[in-house]
Amino acid sequence: MPKLSDSRIPGQDDEPLLPLNDELAALDDAFASAPLDAPVPDGAYSVHVQRVDVTRAQTSGRPLIKWHLRILGPSSTGRHIWRNLVLSAETFSWLKRDLKLCGVTVERLSDLPPRLEDLAGLELDVRVRTQNGFLDVYFVRARRPEPAMPRPAA
Repeated sequence: MPKLSDSRIPGQDDEPLLPLNDELAALDDAFASAPLDAPVPDGAYSVHVQRVDVTRAQTSGRPLIKWHLRILGPSSTGRHIWRNLVLSAETFSWLKRDLKLCGVTVERLSDLPPRLEDLAGLELDVRVRTQNGFLDVYFVRARRPEPAMPRPAA
Protein backbone atom coordinates (compact mmCIF):
# COMPACT_ATOMS: atom_id res chain seq x y z
CA MET A 1 0.00 0.00 0.00
CA PRO A 2 1.40 3.44 -0.83
CA LYS A 3 2.63 5.45 2.11
CA LEU A 4 1.56 9.05 2.52
CA SER A 5 4.45 11.40 3.11
CA ASP A 6 4.30 14.52 5.19
CA SER A 7 5.18 16.60 2.13
CA ARG A 8 2.25 15.34 0.00
CA ILE A 9 0.05 18.18 -1.24
CA PRO A 10 -3.48 16.99 -2.18
CA GLY A 11 -4.25 17.50 -5.85
CA GLN A 12 -0.63 17.91 -6.88
CA ASP A 13 0.48 14.26 -7.11
CA ASP A 14 1.03 12.85 -10.60
CA GLU A 15 -0.06 9.32 -9.60
CA PRO A 16 -3.17 8.29 -7.65
CA LEU A 17 -2.62 6.93 -4.17
CA LEU A 18 -4.49 3.72 -4.94
CA PRO A 19 -5.22 2.11 -8.31
CA LEU A 20 -9.02 2.25 -8.52
CA ASN A 21 -9.54 1.41 -12.19
CA ASP A 22 -10.66 -2.17 -11.52
CA GLU A 23 -13.13 -1.03 -8.86
CA LEU A 24 -14.46 1.72 -11.12
CA ALA A 25 -14.76 -0.68 -14.07
CA ALA A 26 -16.89 -2.99 -11.92
CA LEU A 27 -19.35 -0.12 -11.46
CA ASP A 28 -19.53 0.85 -15.16
CA ASP A 29 -22.83 -0.94 -15.92
CA ALA A 30 -24.60 0.51 -12.87
CA PHE A 31 -23.27 3.98 -13.74
CA ALA A 32 -24.42 3.71 -17.35
CA SER A 33 -27.95 2.67 -16.37
CA ALA A 34 -28.38 5.22 -13.55
CA PRO A 35 -31.00 7.84 -14.46
CA LEU A 36 -30.01 11.47 -14.52
CA ASP A 37 -31.85 13.37 -11.78
CA ALA A 38 -34.47 10.70 -11.21
CA PRO A 39 -37.32 12.40 -9.36
CA VAL A 40 -38.23 11.35 -5.85
CA PRO A 41 -41.22 9.01 -6.21
CA ASP A 42 -44.64 10.20 -5.03
CA GLY A 43 -45.36 9.11 -1.46
CA ALA A 44 -45.00 9.86 2.23
CA TYR A 45 -41.60 10.71 3.69
CA SER A 46 -39.96 11.89 6.89
CA VAL A 47 -37.62 14.79 6.22
CA HIS A 48 -35.13 16.93 8.12
CA VAL A 49 -35.34 20.71 7.64
CA GLN A 50 -31.79 21.75 6.83
CA ARG A 51 -32.61 25.42 6.42
CA VAL A 52 -35.26 27.84 5.19
CA ASP A 53 -34.36 30.89 3.12
CA VAL A 54 -36.11 33.95 1.77
CA THR A 55 -34.90 34.47 -1.78
CA ARG A 56 -36.26 35.55 -5.16
CA ALA A 57 -37.99 33.38 -7.73
CA GLN A 58 -35.80 33.02 -10.81
CA THR A 59 -38.64 33.50 -13.27
CA SER A 60 -40.72 36.26 -11.68
CA GLY A 61 -38.24 37.89 -9.29
CA ARG A 62 -40.89 37.80 -6.55
CA PRO A 63 -39.98 36.90 -2.95
CA LEU A 64 -39.88 33.17 -2.32
CA ILE A 65 -39.64 30.94 0.76
CA LYS A 66 -37.35 27.99 0.00
CA TRP A 67 -37.33 24.99 2.35
CA HIS A 68 -34.23 22.77 2.02
CA LEU A 69 -35.28 19.26 3.08
CA ARG A 70 -33.26 16.02 3.38
CA ILE A 71 -35.21 12.77 3.26
CA LEU A 72 -34.82 10.53 6.32
CA GLY A 73 -36.97 7.66 4.98
CA PRO A 74 -38.65 5.29 4.58
CA SER A 75 -37.10 5.33 1.08
CA SER A 76 -34.94 7.74 -0.93
CA THR A 77 -32.96 8.33 2.26
CA GLY A 78 -30.40 11.10 1.92
CA ARG A 79 -32.01 12.64 -1.17
CA HIS A 80 -32.86 16.34 -1.12
CA ILE A 81 -36.17 17.95 -1.97
CA TRP A 82 -37.25 21.56 -1.82
CA ARG A 83 -40.53 23.25 -1.05
CA ASN A 84 -40.74 26.62 -2.77
CA LEU A 85 -43.52 29.06 -2.04
CA VAL A 86 -43.66 32.29 -4.04
CA LEU A 87 -45.05 34.94 -1.72
CA SER A 88 -48.31 36.52 -2.81
CA ALA A 89 -51.76 37.19 -1.40
CA GLU A 90 -52.84 33.82 -2.87
CA THR A 91 -50.14 31.85 -1.00
CA PHE A 92 -50.18 33.56 2.41
CA SER A 93 -52.68 31.07 3.85
CA TRP A 94 -50.37 28.18 2.83
CA LEU A 95 -47.41 29.93 4.45
CA LYS A 96 -49.34 30.59 7.67
CA ARG A 97 -50.46 26.95 7.76
CA ASP A 98 -46.89 25.66 7.25
CA LEU A 99 -45.47 27.99 9.89
CA LYS A 100 -48.18 27.13 12.42
CA LEU A 101 -47.60 23.42 11.85
CA CYS A 102 -43.91 24.06 12.59
CA GLY A 103 -44.62 26.08 15.73
CA VAL A 104 -43.72 29.51 14.32
CA THR A 105 -46.16 32.41 14.54
CA VAL A 106 -45.50 35.89 13.20
CA GLU A 107 -47.82 38.90 13.13
CA ARG A 108 -46.14 40.50 10.13
CA LEU A 109 -44.37 38.91 7.18
CA SER A 110 -41.40 41.22 7.80
CA ASP A 111 -40.96 39.49 11.20
CA LEU A 112 -40.32 36.14 9.50
CA PRO A 113 -36.64 36.28 8.42
CA PRO A 114 -35.17 36.22 11.95
CA ARG A 115 -37.50 33.31 12.85
CA LEU A 116 -36.38 31.08 9.97
CA GLU A 117 -33.52 29.72 12.09
CA ASP A 118 -36.16 28.23 14.42
CA LEU A 119 -37.22 25.91 11.59
CA ALA A 120 -33.79 24.33 11.03
CA GLY A 121 -33.52 20.93 12.65
CA LEU A 122 -37.23 20.17 12.61
CA GLU A 123 -38.39 16.82 11.31
CA LEU A 124 -41.48 16.84 9.12
CA ASP A 125 -43.76 14.19 7.75
CA VAL A 126 -44.50 15.23 4.17
CA ARG A 127 -46.42 13.98 1.18
CA VAL A 128 -44.77 14.32 -2.21
CA ARG A 129 -46.89 14.42 -5.34
CA THR A 130 -45.88 15.09 -8.93
CA GLN A 131 -48.29 17.35 -10.82
CA ASN A 132 -47.73 18.72 -14.30
CA GLY A 133 -44.06 17.78 -14.12
CA PHE A 134 -43.48 19.60 -10.82
CA LEU A 135 -42.80 18.04 -7.42
CA ASP A 136 -45.29 19.34 -4.85
CA VAL A 137 -44.39 18.88 -1.18
CA TYR A 138 -47.17 19.05 1.42
CA PHE A 139 -46.40 19.28 5.14
CA VAL A 140 -48.40 16.85 7.28
CA ARG A 141 -46.80 16.90 10.73
CA ALA A 142 -43.81 18.52 12.45
CA ARG A 143 -41.74 17.48 15.43
CA ARG A 144 -38.55 18.61 17.12
CA PRO A 145 -36.26 15.58 17.45
CA GLU A 146 -35.31 14.62 20.98
CA PRO A 147 -31.72 15.47 21.85
CA ALA A 148 -29.50 12.41 22.02
CA MET A 149 -28.94 11.21 25.57
CA PRO A 150 -25.29 11.16 26.59
CA ARG A 151 -23.91 7.66 27.04
CA PRO A 152 -22.96 6.76 30.59
CA ALA A 153 -19.22 6.59 31.23
CA ALA A 154 -17.86 3.06 31.28
